[in-house]
Amino acid sequence: MVKIINKSVCRGVAGKRSGKVLGVVIHNTWDNNSAESHLTRLGNMTSNQLAAGFAHYYIDHKTIVRTEEYVQPSVACC
Repeated sequence: MVKIINKSVCRGVAGKRSGKVLGVVIHNTWDNNSAESHLTRLGNMTSNQLAAGFAHYYIDHKTIVRTEEYVQPSVACC
């Protein structure tokens, strides 16, 4: 069974969503890090570092991690 972690570590840095969601972006981070390691990395970042980009979800073969509330935008999709 896949482990699911819902922990908002990005602290709403991307601001409030304006309008309806138009789509999703899916990409491969290509770094071989686990989903949980992305959660830890983002949790340790400053707001300025997060402003460079992050995603709502990180997924690997064992874990699904949500790093920001779905009602907030992510920096990569603003």
